[in-house]
Amino acid sequence: MGRAHGRDPRAGGGGRRALPTDRPRPEVVGPAGAVVTAPLDPALVTRLTDLARDCAASEFMVLLAAYTAFLSRVAAPGGTTHASDVVVGAPFGGRTVDDEDTVGMFVNVLPVRARIDADTTFRDLVTQVRAQVSAAVAYQWTPLQELVAELADAAGPDGHPLTQVGISHVDDRGWRWAPAGAPAVREVLSTGTAKFELLWTVTTGTTSATSALEVAADLFTPERARELHATLLADLARLSAAPDTPVASGPSVAPAVTHGYVRQPAELPVHEVVALRARARPEAVAVRHGDRELSYGALDTAAAGLAGRLVAAGVRPGDRVAVAAARGADAVTAFLAVLRAGAAYVPVDVAQPPARSRAIGRDSGVRLALCERGREDHVPPGVPTIELPGAPVGAAVGAAGASGPVGSSHVPVTVRHPAYVMYTSGSTGAPKGVVVPHEAILRLVPHSNFLRLGPDDVVAHLSNTAFDAATLEIWGALCAGATLVVVPREVALSPYRLGRFLAETGVSVMFTTNALLNAIVAHVPDAFARLRVLLIGGDQYALAQIRRMLAAGAPEHLVNAYGPTENTTFSAAHEVVPADLDGGVIPIGGPIDGGYLRVLDDRLTPVTPGGTGELYVGGQGLADGYVGDPGRTCTAFVADPFADAPGQRLYRTGDLVRLRPDGDVVFLGRRDDQVKISGFRVELGEVERVLGDCPQVGDHAVVAVTDAEPVELVAVSTGPAEPSEVREFLRANLPPYMVPARCHRLPALPVTPNGKVDRAALLAALGRDPDPEPPVPADPPVPDAASPPGDPVAAGLADIWRDLLGVTEFGADSQFFALGGTSIKALHLVGAVHRRFGVDLRIVTVFRRPSFADLAREIADLVRTEQRGNGDGPGRP
Repeated sequence: MGRAHGRDPRAGGGGRRALPTDRPRPEVVGPAGAVVTAPLDPALVTRLTDLARDCAASEFMVLLAAYTAFLSRVAAPGGTTHASDVVVGAPFGGRTVDDEDTVGMFVNVLPVRARIDADTTFRDLVTQVRAQVSAAVAYQWTPLQELVAELADAAGPDGHPLTQVGISHVDDRGWRWAPAGAPAVREVLSTGTAKFELLWTVTTGTTSATSALEVAADLFTPERARELHATLLADLARLSAAPDTPVASGPSVAPAVTHGYVRQPAELPVHEVVALRARARPEAVAVRHGDRELSYGALDTAAAGLAGRLVAAGVRPGDRVAVAAARGADAVTAFLAVLRAGAAYVPVDVAQPPARSRAIGRDSGVRLALCERGREDHVPPGVPTIELPGAPVGAAVGAAGASGPVGSSHVPVTVRHPAYVMYTSGSTGAPKGVVVPHEAILRLVPHSNFLRLGPDDVVAHLSNTAFDAATLEIWGALCAGATLVVVPREVALSPYRLGRFLAETGVSVMFTTNALLNAIVAHVPDAFARLRVLLIGGDQYALAQIRRMLAAGAPEHLVNAYGPTENTTFSAAHEVVPADLDGGVIPIGGPIDGGYLRVLDDRLTPVTPGGTGELYVGGQGLADGYVGDPGRTCTAFVADPFADAPGQRLYRTGDLVRLRPDGDVVFLGRRDDQVKISGFRVELGEVERVLGDCPQVGDHAVVAVTDAEPVELVAVSTGPAEPSEVREFLRANLPPYMVPARCHRLPALPVTPNGKVDRAALLAALGRDPDPEPPVPADPPVPDAASPPGDPVAAGLADIWRDLLGVTEFGADSQFFALGGTSIKALHLVGAVHRRFGVDLRIVTVFRRPSFADLAREIADLVRTEQRGNGDGPGRP
């Protein structure tokens, strides 16, 4: 009978609920607990009693209904803001007539399930719970262990066989005990342990009632416990006062905006702000790129000349101009020139396959392209090009077919004119272009509540120009009159060289993705100690590495920054403090100046503090929309239902967050399949579309391994194509950050009952068989071929590969990237080689000579050079 109840769709195991924890979930939740209590208003108790009588239910049933309604709001699964299915562990007597004279604990716990639809009222929910409890009573003598055994396999390794939450109602109104004539009272005492992850106990006495919420200390801080308890009691009061209101409608009144809105001044377009800096301090260094220094005066002159050539070539305000150049002084000059010509620049990632660049150029409708020498293959056929650095004044425009006098003639534009178009991964299988106006940039820099830049600052230019963090770096420095220092790629991907570079160049402000931060700190924990401000963000962070960095040498300010491209780099920020690390969670914070945040549920109703909802962002940072896609623009950029003026919009981020009482928000996850890889937003659908174009790939899917460090993409196929061939195809058609780290072949893809790919089952299958289709090594596996006896360098490198790539067998000809290596893992490889051998392996060597044998020979040569005492540092060529 018990097993029948467990399988009954009305009850049974609920799996792991997305509880709003504020500490990382350990593999095993410990027994330690804490409890918060509060008295219940007598008027509230009376309402609960009256409602129970009206619904022919018990007070316990009313409390259980309120508890499920509360859990549906605060414990919504990924992709929703309300859980439609809630399972709560409820106590039942368990004592039979035969047990009346037996001393012992006979209370049994059975799962009670409630389903909450959009129009389910609280009265409906009480009636539903009454029926569920009545049905469960028939199974109250079923031993708990039988249900657990029945449901454990179905729940899976990450689920809970019954439920993580429980409820108890202690009714003392009929309890009497007077030992030796003295009156006694019964109290529920805290034991310091937690029987559930969340347990709500209501004790009703003759003159008062008390509410107590017990939490698992491994998951919840005391502050969070108090927040949840306050929200629970607020829901109880609201629902009992209006039982015929839909449960999912949320509170009728709630704060709509987190923090106050501070409008940013934005009167001049970006290029005119930079021109003011050039006139004020023409000799100041604007850009430093290796041995090359470009003063503000020289930058202004060069940009004016190049702008004149663009205008002479027919570029007009509102046009778009592609810039195909690597991070550096030429690219910065080109961006400024495009703005001076009144156009919007389209940064092109020259590391991505040229075919993708050409597709972006066609989609954006660029009129002309500025290219570094040799980058012309990134430009669509028929689009005129000008080579960078610009030709002398008056020279022919080449394919543009025009020439003429060059000057710095004023092209009138406003702050609402587009400044750039940046492409991000698209869920439909093609990248989408985000149109960003000048005002959005000026709302971000140079002065805001999260960062104030000045002429004395030195800003690191570390980001790819096609990544929106470059907006902060380039225009933050130039609009403030500061110096922009270009970080060479070779330096950026070497932890030890980056640490020296930051110290030698005097960098004071820097942004890095969390993936890169984790890799650098793992090898050089004090690399950022001299910075005034270190901004981090872009993807998941590792608390252990942040703690290590702060212990070794903290920057003056460490700021966690968050934001989508559609709201111009950053929307929210939070300065990291020790309390964040103690609590195990770093919030994404509150809004930066010129913007605001709204946390809304599925009905676009603001959530109460402690609640979970989707994050919407608004203000001056909003993009105009997507290039040539009004439908997608209308879907993503929606009217603000709480606007104080017509025409105000919000951008739907698709991110689920929790709203804290102080107005800050905590990131919880995504509503879709989007992931962050090395700071870039990646839609799995775009990668899957390219994977589907690979010959003989068969059924296929792409999954994200989010518990990896860093996050990895894995491609899976069922066709005859070899995984190595699939990977090469993807490398030829996708930007490096979108190429899956591993490619596997399976006999078939697991599917859900409705025929869709079951990604959870697929990840589980890959976990059981991490290398279903391992590459056949060209030589015998380690140690016979790759690590010959007596070769300490090869043996040490083999240990590094095993630890870094998670492989056990590889040969001398095995390739680092074919075995799952990425740019971040290459950085870890360089750092591990330095620690083990005391030499600096150049990152470019890893990319150019990625075989095990070649890398071992290179390291051996560096070791011999170091031993001879040559070079000016460990292993420098």
